[in-house]
Amino acid sequence: MGNLLNKNQLNGAVVLLLLLISLSLVSCAEEGCQESRIVKVNARFFDKASNEPLALTLTLKGVDNDSLLLDSVVKVSSFELFLKQDTSFTAYVLSFPAGDVDNDTLFIRHINKDKVISMNCGCATFSTIDSIYWSRHTIDSLAIRNKVIGTSDEENIRIYF
Repeated sequence: MGNLLNKNQLNGAVVLLLLLISLSLVSCAEEGCQESRIVKVNARFFDKASNEPLALTLTLKGVDNDSLLLDSVVKVSSFELFLKQDTSFTAYVLSFPAGDVDNDTLFIRHINKDKVISMNCGCATFSTIDSIYWSRHTIDSLAIRNKVIGTSDEENIRIYF
């Protein structure tokens, strides 16, 4: 009988150990970690004369890399840009295939700061826009609405035509 009791105790200990391991794995998978780490610039197009939102056909490509973010997407009125985490300068080429218009390049100077999201989610790089320059071929003007770049969908830049 003594061996049977030890065997039952051993089975109970194994079940308890497996339960503790599975609970610890679930507790580490914090809800929303991925969403809280995605830091992006939110930009919108506007008509300068009417100050109304504007929808354009847009091709968007990163400078110094092969990233094609949008390829002749029709009726784009807003888009997202990701800033480089390892430098304070990010550039994008905006092409407007409709009509004979030149490409414009946005040059964004930004200050990066790592911020701890939580123990389980780790860190994310948040940025503050220092300044924006553009090539002024097609874009008339630009307004920085919110310099702080975070994880919300808040508008950061308005681009006027």
